[in-house]
Amino acid sequence: MERKRNKKQKKQKQKQTKKRGESFHLVDFVNYVRIIIIVCVYVYVCMCVCVCVCVCVCVCMYNVMIGYRDDNDGDGFAVCVTAAAVVVVVVICSIGQE
Repeated sequence: MERKRNKKQKKQKQKQTKKRGESFHLVDFVNYVRIIIIVCVYVYVCMCVCVCVCVCVCVCMYNVMIGYRDDNDGDGFAVCVTAAAVVVVVVICSIGQE
């Protein structure tokens, strides 16, 4: 009788450990998915910021080289610095909100 009880108890323990293990793996999977999603969002935001910065720099350099070459009081440089400052402020605000 005791042997049967022991066998039943062992089987029940094995079933419980299997269920716990499966749920644990599911929790791990969900955590990995969350981490992947967060990383993808940050990569997307960083790519957008880099593209915006590159576009601003290119436009400013084009304006300095072509549009403002006859300008002697340095307005082209002031426009570039202002645009760069706006981009930096927007990036800092967007990172702060996340």
